[in-house]
Amino acid sequence: MINQIKLARTLLTACMMLCIVLLTMAFYLPEPKKEEPPKLICGNVFIEIQQPTDEIYLAGERLFKANCSSCHQMHKKVIGPALADVFERRDSLWIVAATVNYQALMDEGDQTAIDLYREYNKTQHVIFEHFTDKDLNALMNYLKFTVAYW
Repeated sequence: MINQIKLARTLLTACMMLCIVLLTMAFYLPEPKKEEPPKLICGNVFIEIQQPTDEIYLAGERLFKANCSSCHQMHKKVIGPALADVFERRDSLWIVAATVNYQALMDEGDQTAIDLYREYNKTQHVIFEHFTDKDLNALMNYLKFTVAYW
């Protein structure tokens, strides 16, 4: 009987110690990481498509108006395709690659790029290799969120 009491005390002590350890761990576990917005990687370009700040949105709007609007509109084909649903029709990485150097896509044999080139009367797309990561980030966010609110 005495051995059973000692065994019960030992088990009770072990259970209490385990509870203390588990409770202590619960207070010291790191907080779960918040989900990061998706980053697109195209070559060495990192683009984050998320709800842009006013500054980013306006920078994208300025870039679009200065560099893209003569050939593209949101809901109307002009010299190039309408961009209203471009993020539904194309992968984001493809959009970035096409923006930076459309010719390189065709040279790599990208069938979508080749088909669009033919569809739009073999019109050459301007090469925007001078766009910085910040420029591309602003432009992609502008396109994505302008389209979302049109």
